[in-house]
Amino acid sequence: DPQLSSMAASSSPARRGHGKAAMARALGAVFLLQVLMLQPLSFVKTRVAGALRPGARHQPAGRVLQLREALLHTALGRGDDEVLVTTLKPGNRKTYPTKGAQVRINYNATIAETGELFDSSKGKPFKFRIGSGKLVPGWEEGIYQMSLGEQARVWVPASKGFGEMGGGSLVPPDADLEIEVELTWIG
Repeated sequence: DPQLSSMAASSSPARRGHGKAAMARALGAVFLLQVLMLQPLSFVKTRVAGALRPGARHQPAGRVLQLREALLHTALGRGDDEVLVTTLKPGNRKTYPTKGAQVRINYNATIAETGELFDSSKGKPFKFRIGSGKLVPGWEEGIYQMSLGEQARVWVPASKGFGEMGGGSLVPPDADLEIEVELTWIG
């Protein structure tokens, strides 16, 4: 992608006089980002995980996806307190929820660092009014970006999740969240 390459070249240490090795590292990061974003998840799980640590056992998919999303944050210039939505299956790209609309979602919510599941709809869609405060702010922010039928992974920073207080015994303080969401209905 020329845009990513030019972004890497303009912001790389080599442009600031740190040499060819730094430029090679920056371009290598761009290549890795392209591989991680353009390949199917099966490729990422089986080939890229091993390439990241030669000779090591394949990393769990969650760790690879964390790297993929961290690279996206860096490439897109996102801050640590921004929600990131990664589409797993596109929706209709026409119908998006608006504040006050009733929605139904299927979800699995995990602690980003450990991958530990702390909440799930368990196949029974959860119905609520978006914007009513039923969910942590970052989760709702992610749902607003999804179209009807979309499945996505929503990365919620701690500042837009449960914050310093955590979520009782299930979510530790200052924990980032990863939530796989399917938006099944908007009313």
